[in-house]
Amino acid sequence: MSRKKVIMREQILKAAYEIVIDSNFSNLTARNVADRLNCSTQPIYIEFENMDDLKFVVYQKMKDELQFWLKKECGFSKDPLINLCINYIDFATTKNSIHKALANDNFGASRDFKIFIYNQFCKEMEKDDVYKILTENDKQRLIGLMWQFTIGITSTVLNGLSTFDETKVAQSLEEIECWGIQHKEFPILM
Repeated sequence: MSRKKVIMREQILKAAYEIVIDSNFSNLTARNVADRLNCSTQPIYIEFENMDDLKFVVYQKMKDELQFWLKKECGFSKDPLINLCINYIDFATTKNSIHKALANDNFGASRDFKIFIYNQFCKEMEKDDVYKILTENDKQRLIGLMWQFTIGITSTVLNGLSTFDETKVAQSLEEIECWGIQHKEFPILM
């Protein structure tokens, strides 16, 4: 008679997610997950190939949460890129633990995160006729400029150096966007 599984994949994933939220990916070890579940490490390695596999699944879950947040309707601008930036800042300030886990390169995911963000911007650009006429190079540069501003505002808000005023951020992003499109002198994200 075979033994019944006591610790299930979802329980392991939930415990791993909580560890990352409570601290960060560097504390996501088999021993820490097992301790949280009050079990041995064996169930973890039955459900996941290795710890990198578990980290990747937790990372994907967090990225899915961010993607859901980025799609929220935002009434501060008619511009989809500005709304994306505002939603990101809102996510980072509201879900700070998840933001930190995603934004810090704890296990080599920073390149994936950059591509993810870049793709989110590209999807939003496809919705607006103004962006469709830009060259690919200009799109890349505009994304880089807007992303750097967004990260800067996020950082100052999270460090208590400023407050998050969606209207002011939207106005600043509109000015940056206009300047960037006119001057074509902005950095590339990738």
